[in-house]
Amino acid sequence: MYVIPSELNKIQSLDIEYEITIPNMNEYYENFWESKEEYHTYAEIISSMNNLIATYPDICRKVNYGTSVGGRELTALVISDNVNTAENEAEIIFDGGIHGDEIICSEIVIRLAEDLCANYGTDPTVTDLVDNREIWLYCMVNPDGRVANSRFNNNGVDCNRDAGYMWNGEGSSTGAFSQPESKGIRDCAYENQFVIHTTYHSGIEYISLPWSYRGSVCPDFGYIETLAQQYVDASTYPTMEFGQGNTGMYPINGSTKDTNYGMLGSITWSMEVSLEKDLPTSQIIQYYNYNYPAMLSMIEYAGYGIQGIVTDEVTGDPINAVVFVGNNFPCYTDPEVSDFHKFITPGTYSVKIVANGYETQTIDNIIVTSNSCTTVDFELTPTDNNFYYAYKIASCQIPNNNEDDEGYTPAVFGTPDNINYSIGKNGWIVIDMQVPIFDGPGNDFKIYEGDDTPESYSCYISESADGPWNMVGNGTGTTEFDISGSVISGQFIKIADDGDGSQIVANAGFDLDAVQSLEHESGTYLSMYEYIIDDSETGNNDGDLDPGETADIIVTLRNNGDILSSNTTAILSFTDDYITVVSASANYGDIAEASTSIGTFTVEADDATPLGHICNLDLAVTANESSVNENFNIYLLVGFSMDDWESAGFQEYYWDFSGSQDWFTTTSAPYEGTYCSQSGTITDNQTTDLFNTAMVIADGEISFAKKVSSESSYDFLRFYIDGTEMESWSGTEAWAETSYEITPGLHTFKWSYTKDGSVGSGSDCGWIDNIIFPPSIFLWGEAGNNQTINFDETCSLSATAINQTSIEWTTSGTGTFDEQNNLTTIYTPSIEDIENEQALLTLTIYDDNDNSFSDNILLTITPDPVKIGELSQTNYSIYPNPNNGEFSLKYNINSANIYVELVSLTGTIIYFNNYSVAKNKNIIHFNFENLPKGTYFLKIQDDEKLNVKKIIIN
Repeated sequence: MYVIPSELNKIQSLDIEYEITIPNMNEYYENFWESKEEYHTYAEIISSMNNLIATYPDICRKVNYGTSVGGRELTALVISDNVNTAENEAEIIFDGGIHGDEIICSEIVIRLAEDLCANYGTDPTVTDLVDNREIWLYCMVNPDGRVANSRFNNNGVDCNRDAGYMWNGEGSSTGAFSQPESKGIRDCAYENQFVIHTTYHSGIEYISLPWSYRGSVCPDFGYIETLAQQYVDASTYPTMEFGQGNTGMYPINGSTKDTNYGMLGSITWSMEVSLEKDLPTSQIIQYYNYNYPAMLSMIEYAGYGIQGIVTDEVTGDPINAVVFVGNNFPCYTDPEVSDFHKFITPGTYSVKIVANGYETQTIDNIIVTSNSCTTVDFELTPTDNNFYYAYKIASCQIPNNNEDDEGYTPAVFGTPDNINYSIGKNGWIVIDMQVPIFDGPGNDFKIYEGDDTPESYSCYISESADGPWNMVGNGTGTTEFDISGSVISGQFIKIADDGDGSQIVANAGFDLDAVQSLEHESGTYLSMYEYIIDDSETGNNDGDLDPGETADIIVTLRNNGDILSSNTTAILSFTDDYITVVSASANYGDIAEASTSIGTFTVEADDATPLGHICNLDLAVTANESSVNENFNIYLLVGFSMDDWESAGFQEYYWDFSGSQDWFTTTSAPYEGTYCSQSGTITDNQTTDLFNTAMVIADGEISFAKKVSSESSYDFLRFYIDGTEMESWSGTEAWAETSYEITPGLHTFKWSYTKDGSVGSGSDCGWIDNIIFPPSIFLWGEAGNNQTINFDETCSLSATAINQTSIEWTTSGTGTFDEQNNLTTIYTPSIEDIENEQALLTLTIYDDNDNSFSDNILLTITPDPVKIGELSQTNYSIYPNPNNGEFSLKYNINSANIYVELVSLTGTIIYFNNYSVAKNKNIIHFNFENLPKGTYFLKIQDDEKLNVKKIIIN
C-alpha cells in the first residue's frame, strides 16, 4: 500500500504488525492526480501545496497566516511569473473550505493550483494568465473543520459569520475577527488588492452576491452582476442562478463576501457549487470541470476595466492611496508598486485619488470599453500637512442593520465634507489611520460629525485592529482627543455610539464624517515609549525585579516633535522603603524627530520586599539646555502579582462570577501547591464564568496554567480579554502554561467553561492555576462591577487602590454619597434613581502626576421584594419576576412602536425585535427558558425614552 509520511505516526501508534511502503513522492502525486476520483485530506492538501512550490519555485510560493485553533496551517499559494517580485498586475483570489463540511470547495481550489502549475508553459491560455496576473489560492480557510467534517472551527464558531464588516455576533462569533481562521483570511485580503474574490461553498447551486447583511443593493451591484453572468456563461453548468445574498438566499452578518467588498472594494461573492456538500467521489472531476473554465475567465476579467499607477510627482515614489471610481466603493493601490485595478463595465467615469500627505486629484471623462483595460496614471502633489485622515475600515457593526440608512462607510475617508456614515444606535466602527498617531503636545486627533445635530459617543485607541482597546474619552459632535494617559500611540481608532435616539431611522447613531490626526505645534516633545526590566546579568533573568535582586530598567524615549532633542538627560528618583537606586542618571544624547534613544538605570530590591509590591518612580528628563523638561511615571512591580488560590478562596484579587454556577477552589491535582480553581458544575447549554477587572499600569503580560477535560471540539475552556476571546481549549489537555501581552489601561480578564446542547465527556470542566498579572491596580472589592439593592436600601461601596493622591466618586443618577472623596462610601439612591431602577457610579483615582484611572459600577435598584411579580403603575411591567425565562411585558403607552433588547450583564445583546403596539393588546410574551440562570436587562425604547427593566432568571 502507499502511505504518505503524514500518516506514518498514526499507523505506528497502533499496537499491531504492519508493513509500510513509502513511495517516491513524485510518483505518488502523479498517481494521485491520474485517479482524479479522490478527496484530499488536510495533510494531503498541505503536502500538495508544498510539492507545488518545490516543483515550480519560479511561479509558485506559499504565504503563511498563522495556525488554526487546532494548530493547523493557514496558508495560501501565490501563482505568477516572477512570483517573488511585486509587479503591476491585477490580483485575484479563490478560497475554499471556510465551512469544513463543504469538502468539494477546497478540492476545487487545490485542483486549480495543480492545473495552473502543470499547464504553465504548454497551455497558451494558462501561460498568458500566469504571466499577467497574480493568482492567490487559499485552499483551506478552516482546516480544523475539514478534519472534523464540521461547518465550524474548533471553537464552535462559524467563520463566515465572524468577519468584521457589519459583524453582528451570529454563528457563535464572540467578536469581529475573533478566530485565528477569520484573522488569517482577513490578513490575506487586507494586505493585498484583490480585484475579484470568489469564496467557494456548497449545499445549493447559486452565486450569492453582496449584500448579505441588508436587502438594498450595493453601489457596485451592476458590475458584480455582469461578472457573475460571465462566470455562469464561461462555466459548463447546465443551469446556474445568481443574485443578491440577502434576498436570493437568506440574510447573514459577518460574511467574508460582504467584508471584502465593503472593507476593500473587491468584487466578491459566495459561489455555491453543488446541491450536496459531500459529493460522491465519482462527481468530483465533473464539478471541477464545471468551474475550471469559469475560474480561468475570472482570472482574465480581473484585468479588465480600469487600472493605473499612483506616484509622488516630485520623487516618483509609490503612494498608498484610496481609489474612487465613480460613486462605487473604493479600492486601494498596492504599497510596493502603487498600482490599482478595478473591474467595471464599459462607460465613461471619473477617478478620484485620496492619499494622506497629498492633494486629492480627480480625472474625469475616462472611457472604458468592453473586454479591455483603460490605463490612467496619477502623479500627486505633496502637501505641507503633517496630519492624516482615515485610510481603511477595519470592522464595524450597526445593530439590527438599519436599512433606513444607506450605510455608506466610505463617507469616512478623506477631509470633512458633510458626507457622513451613521454608525447606528449602539453601533461602532474601527478606523485604520494608515500610520500610528503618537502622543504629542495637546490634542492628537479629531473626530468630525457630519451634520448639525451633535451626538455623543465613546472613543478608543489601539495599536491593533483587534485591540485591546484603551479608552481615550467621550465626545459630543466634532471633538478633539488627547491620547495621553491611554497609550503612547495607536493606529486604530474605535468609535462607539452612546445608544441615544431611535434605531431604525435614517442617520441613526453618531454621524461620522472624518477622522483626522492633528498637527502638533512645532517643537521638541518627548514621550516615554517603553521600559523593560533586565535582570539577565545580576538576577534570575525572568524579566522581573524580585526581592533581593538587582536589575536594570531600560527606558526608551521617543521624540514626537519636529525639532531635535539635544543633550537629553534623565534622572530617576523615588522614595520607597524597599527599593534603592544604584544608578540614577542616563545620558540619551541627541534624539532626532520621530526617533528613539535608550537609557539604563539600576535599582535594587530589599530581601524583605513583599511580592506584588509596586513602587512609583519618577523619571525627570531635561533637554535643549533645560528648555525642555518632562516627567514620566514608571510603576515598578517587585516580583509579581499571582493568584494561586493557596488561600483557598477568591478574595485576594476581587474575583466575580457569572453564568449558571460559580467557580470554586479544589485540592484535586493542582498545577502547583495545594489548590487550584475549577469551573462550576454545569450541564448542557450552560456557562460558568470567573472574571476580574484591573487597571494595568505598564506594558506586560498575563500568564496562567490551564487544564481541561471535556467533549473534544464541543465543550470549551475559553479565555477572554475585554470580551474578546483570546484562545480556547477542549478535549483532554494536561496542565500547560500560556501567556498574552497586555497594554496599559482598564482590562477585564475572564475564564469561561461552556457546554453545547448535548453529551459530556471526561471530567466536563476546566481548571486554572498560577495566574500572574501584569503590573496592575485592582479597583473593586469582592462585590465586583455590578451590585443590586432593594429600593429602600443604601449601597456600601469599597475599593482598593495604590499610589493615589486623590479620589472622587461620581454618579449618573441624582443620589448622594456620604464620603465622595473616600475609598469607602455609602450611596443613597434618589427617587429618580429608584424610578429609573439603576444608577452608574464611577470611581476616579488620580496619581502624583494627575494621571487618572476610572472604573464603573452599575447599581441596579429592584422593587420591594413583597411587590415582585405584581404590576406597578409605570408604563412597563414585567411579571412574573423572578422567573424561569418565561415572562410577559405589559405596557401602557401612546407610542406606535417599541424596540426591545434583552442584554446580559456583560452588555451582550441576546435578543432584539421591533414591535408594533396593538390597541387591543398590551402584552408581549417572551420565552428564554434556554438561557443560563442569572440577571439580565430588558431595554425598551419607545417614542419618548429608553426604559430598562431587570430580569432575574432562576
